[in-house]
Amino acid sequence: MTYNATVPVMFKGTFLPFVKGRSIAREYVHNIGASGSDSVKVLAQARNLLNNNQGIQLQNSMQYWIQQDPEYYLKISTSIADLVTMSDFINRDTLPKRFCPI
Repeated sequence: MTYNATVPVMFKGTFLPFVKGRSIAREYVHNIGASGSDSVKVLAQARNLLNNNQGIQLQNSMQYWIQQDPEYYLKISTSIADLVTMSDFINRDTLPKRFCPI
């Protein structure tokens, strides 16, 4: 029997451990819930490659996740460029009301 369902891959901007396969054993974080958290950092860097039409939903989702826990995302920033990018998302006020992240 086949079910038409989707499995969530990300939650609050982090990849869930069950979709990471063997890489979960290679994580350098002690908090399993935080594994995959670098994904938002990478997406934030990649947002510069997207035009406004392509990236607006992705950018709003990243803004939503980062604004939920800004201190955490500032702590995982490893360079000045990352800090500037994360600060940009934290200080933005362009998120639509009743926004539901992807």
